[in-house]
Amino acid sequence: MSHLAKGQDASASIRYFVEEQMVATPALVVVLVGAALLGEGPVLSDIRHGFTDLLTRGRVLEELLVGVLSQGTGVFGGLILLDHRENSFCVPVNRASSIVAGVVATGLLSVLLGMPGAGRRELLGAALVMGAMLVLCLPTVLKARQAAKQAAPVTGSEAGGRAPGR
Repeated sequence: MSHLAKGQDASASIRYFVEEQMVATPALVVVLVGAALLGEGPVLSDIRHGFTDLLTRGRVLEELLVGVLSQGTGVFGGLILLDHRENSFCVPVNRASSIVAGVVATGLLSVLLGMPGAGRRELLGAALVMGAMLVLCLPTVLKARQAAKQAAPVTGSEAGGRAPGR
């Protein structure tokens, strides 16, 4: 992406993005349909039920809305990634905040409504994602702090001199 689409020419970036969306989204649906038709086991059975039980669960509108909103986050995340400036870190931060929001919402539903809370694996997964984000952002934060220290003006007492007027 960095070599093909991240440039000053906005039309090239948009063209790349549209082509990517036209191929990747249908390809993902084809892979999921293939897994649902051909696969065995609990995970692939769940994928199959996602397709076959859509109308029987009674939540068609809600499930389609979740799908549309999920695709929307992918679209806007892709647009952020295509920006030629180095703000691509925003996408993983957004995804990590979504995971944290899910864990917090699950915790609140558990405490307030007595629903099942997040399990150990979910909490471990959220902790790993947050740890990865910390590791990824640490160099940027340290560099910004160092730049701020270098840009700070030196006062009389820090320079070892006397304050003016004395």
